[in-house]
Amino acid sequence: MKIRESVTIHATAETVWFFLDDPDMVKQWNPKVKDWQPVSQGNHGQGYAFRILYGMSNKHTWFDAVFSEYSPFTRLVWSLTDPKKPQLAPTTLTYTLEAKSDNVRLTQVIEFDDKVIPWPLRWLVLFILKFGKPMNETRDGKAETYLETLKRFAEGV
Repeated sequence: MKIRESVTIHATAETVWFFLDDPDMVKQWNPKVKDWQPVSQGNHGQGYAFRILYGMSNKHTWFDAVFSEYSPFTRLVWSLTDPKKPQLAPTTLTYTLEAKSDNVRLTQVIEFDDKVIPWPLRWLVLFILKFGKPMNETRDGKAETYLETLKRFAEGV
């Protein structure tokens, strides 16, 4: 299955990259990211490995993660595998940044193995993915998508 979302951010590609490349910063705009632990030593780059804890529906799962593509300020791909379910294909999170004169178009594509969803629920999930998006609640009670939250943080830098 594939989920695609885009947002235009009035900031530089370097600023937006800062919120994608560092799992501590990802925790700021994606409430499902609860914690992370580095596996690799040194600077981030292609092949950098870490473990990341996602919390979904009151269930927390550690994933093994790696930056499988790393082109600073243009493209970043995270590959996530569940060590408890090695038979499943990795989930990929692809972030593509297209710099314009005064903004950046950020596109996020999430691809995951639909085998994690029981067959009878797949149509419901497809419907929800088509017509609904994961939302954060802001301090003033408004709802915004995760990428809209990232946009708010990046534009506030």
